[in-house]
Amino acid sequence: MCSSDLRAVPITLVPRTIGKLTNRVVATAAGGLQAAAQHVVEVSQPQLTIQKTGPRYAIVGAPIEFDVVVRNAGQIPATNVTLRDTLPTELRLQGAPTGAVPAPNGFALNLGTIQPNENKAIKIVAVPILPTPAGGNACNMVVMTADGGIQQQASACVEVRGVPGVGTEMIDRLDPVAVNGETTYTIRVTNQGSTVLDGVILSCQVPDGMEFVDAEPDKAKLPHAYDPATRRVNFGKINGLPPKQQIRSEEHTSELQSPCNLVCR
Repeated sequence: MCSSDLRAVPITLVPRTIGKLTNRVVATAAGGLQAAAQHVVEVSQPQLTIQKTGPRYAIVGAPIEFDVVVRNAGQIPATNVTLRDTLPTELRLQGAPTGAVPAPNGFALNLGTIQPNENKAIKIVAVPILPTPAGGNACNMVVMTADGGIQQQASACVEVRGVPGVGTEMIDRLDPVAVNGETTYTIRVTNQGSTVLDGVILSCQVPDGMEFVDAEPDKAKLPHAYDPATRRVNFGKINGLPPKQQIRSEEHTSELQSPCNLVCR
């Protein structure tokens, strides 16, 4: 090199850690000449956190809300921040944030750039469609990614409870009935709710003017007993009746006086 010549040598470096990093360079030449220089650069990165909250309990069919908050506690912007939210099978998505792209049982959402000390919040609306097993939870999970290999996840779990509901139906096979004739009443108990029914007690009152003959339960094999003192037919307790399922029992009576109906409670 000639006197007063200046030559620039570009060097590209990729920082692998955060903090103050010092880059040192030493130039040597013939005659024992030597020169040194250094430059200190502070390396930082976004410090993203994500939090998801929601209700502890829910009822099948009643919409619920989840809140997601993303915060950048770092000193530089976080770029290309993306959320991917996935709902469990017990929940169905009803309302997603503006700009969300549908995904299987969930959505993806690009939040763009989050500046230092900035928060971005979204709200998710879901409808419970299935009850969770007893004591179990359905967890809604969100995964956050950003440039620089940043990835975090958060979840909110809810216990979904079914709605109890029971319906009874009684149909007489023969109406009207001749005096001293027999007729059969078919009694159906249906679980009209969204959770398994336990402890259902079926009892039928035989009115005056009729005489109880027998009862034939269906495949559920409900035991029964007739109490002449109260004129009441008591069937065994029904347990484990799944939603939208029914059991059936048939009761035979003899008509003694005039047409009338049984009363089931």
